[in-house]
Amino acid sequence: MLKIKPLALVTLFLGAIALGISQFFNHTDETEQLSQLDQNDWVIEHLISWQLTENNTLHFMQADSLRQHAEIVYAEQPRIILIKPNQQVFVRSQQAKITNDTLFEFEQAVHIEQIFVQNQTQETHHLNTEQLRYDQTTETISGPLAVTIQTPQSHTQGIGFDIDLTQQHTQIYSQVKTYYAPH
Repeated sequence: MLKIKPLALVTLFLGAIALGISQFFNHTDETEQLSQLDQNDWVIEHLISWQLTENNTLHFMQADSLRQHAEIVYAEQPRIILIKPNQQVFVRSQQAKITNDTLFEFEQAVHIEQIFVQNQTQETHHLNTEQLRYDQTTETISGPLAVTIQTPQSHTQGIGFDIDLTQQHTQIYSQVKTYYAPH
């Protein structure tokens, strides 16, 4: 039979209580870190959402996670699809940041595919970059890094770009190379 002295038993008992309390506080600290979100902050995992606007544009968004902190929305693995009567736009990247529901900043492996359908013909355009900023209020797309734009007629690459969607004007700032497809 095992004999334990009363002092050792008290020490063992107090040690177990201390261990239990420390585990509780460690768990509480992690919980407090997770719950240190502001009142308006939120997190959504595996998001799929869509909206049909008044001008018959379908907005579809999918993301591995979407979270809001300090009125800025962050997305992991965002995929966005816009479907209009004669056009489809697909946007994907590794990360995105959305500010005021009007400024969208995409980062890491940004790819845009735009499909135009007119008179039963289809034309596809691609844009690839590592960083892209879309301002919905000014209808502009810009980026400071390398960009590649591919259409059926040409393949253009360069560093830094601005695209005015309302004027349909594209400007690439440096190291511009364009290759035209033969007709």
